[in-house]
Amino acid sequence: MAAVGDSFWSFVATPSDFFSSLLKELGIRAPLPPSAAATDVNTVRNLWVGAGLKSVEAREIEVQRTFPSFEAYWTSIMMVTLRPVLAGMAPEVVEQLKVRVRDKVLTGSDGAVTGHGRASAVKGRVAG
Repeated sequence: MAAVGDSFWSFVATPSDFFSSLLKELGIRAPLPPSAAATDVNTVRNLWVGAGLKSVEAREIEVQRTFPSFEAYWTSIMMVTLRPVLAGMAPEVVEQLKVRVRDKVLTGSDGAVTGHGRASAVKGRVAG
């Protein structure tokens, strides 16, 4: 039996989900991957078992990253997560989103912002 494995970011209850809900409040639909729900660890496990893999193991990996300031956090999110969405928005709407994000994120007493994310990892064996 050959061993196979994969890992990927979850798009359920993560920063992407957080931003999607804020954009929705502004009347903007943010694109999600076609199968965002399939990134849930239990769904992944069931997909692999359903595909006939054996000895399937799946787990979630919680991660966090601390940014020294809200501006550093916003710049990072803008560069990766929201760049395609923000590019098509009017500057005043981007500013409204930025204010909403600033109001929702937890900022430490030193001004640092810690973002949280989740990844799923799965491995199994191919029969044969």
